[in-house]
Amino acid sequence: MTAIACDIDGVVASFAAGFSRLCRKLNPAAPIIDHHDTKYIAWDWHKWYGHDETIEEAWKIIRADPTKELFWLGLDPMYDLTYLKNVHREWPVVFLTRRDGGLAWFQTMQWLEKYEIDEPLLYRVRGGEEKSEVCAKLGISTIIEDSPTYAQEALDAGMNVVLVTYQYNVHVPKQRGLRRVFNLERALIVAKEMNKL
Repeated sequence: MTAIACDIDGVVASFAAGFSRLCRKLNPAAPIIDHHDTKYIAWDWHKWYGHDETIEEAWKIIRADPTKELFWLGLDPMYDLTYLKNVHREWPVVFLTRRDGGLAWFQTMQWLEKYEIDEPLLYRVRGGEEKSEVCAKLGISTIIEDSPTYAQEALDAGMNVVLVTYQYNVHVPKQRGLRRVFNLERALIVAKEMNKL
């Protein structure tokens, strides 16, 4: 079976909750939110969160000394990971992320292993690379994603996209190759079905 690509933040790990907690530490007026929050209406936090200086300061901390800031290790899972644990090596699942700063790749590997995703296949997409290009190199035709930007880019490249649906991506139009789901387990099941087509 051909591998399936799976984004991490917003699909497997709750970036929004972790990032907003860091913002709250820096600014008590900054709200704590998660991906399911209806206030989370745009992928670009500057368009809706309302604390631009706090957002920038939080990113500086994440990108700073990786021995002091273990941001990526502290995120919570988005959903129950039992199904993912059972299938990630069977299919296999290649985790793709654009995580930045410090030891993002190592922290992500440790995070996956902490949640019993043993020996994960992890690829950190670097600046200048597109997820669809990475998938093409790896022979992957199906990706699980939450970003409206990356989902559309993958669709435009002819990939199948399983979009975990949130308020910030409902505007992605219905189109060939796109399936919407509301949780990780269903995303994995649908991705496997699409991969067979």
